[in-house]
Amino acid sequence: MVLDHAKLGSLAAEKDEAIMRPPSYRQRLFVEYYLGESSGSAVDAARRAGYSTPHPVGVSMLRKATLRAATDARMATAAMASNEVLARVADVASSDLLHFI
Repeated sequence: MVLDHAKLGSLAAEKDEAIMRPPSYRQRLFVEYYLGESSGSAVDAARRAGYSTPHPVGVSMLRKATLRAATDARMATAAMASNEVLARVADVASSDLLHFI
């Protein structure tokens, strides 16, 4: 029986996708720094989160399904719909300045 390494790799990836463990404390820190102070820099976010080798760790963190899901969820809660932004800008633009004084 010949084993196809590509199939084994995809089966391992599917298994990892199926068993999504919640991110650890340090991984959650990575996500917060990645979306916040690090401005999308995975290496800087890994350094701020306390990883000793930020370059390989930061790059590999973005490939993990668990962290991609955490990043997407965080972005969904932080982002505002475009029509809501426009509505708020319109409210400010059309308000009476005497209310602010």
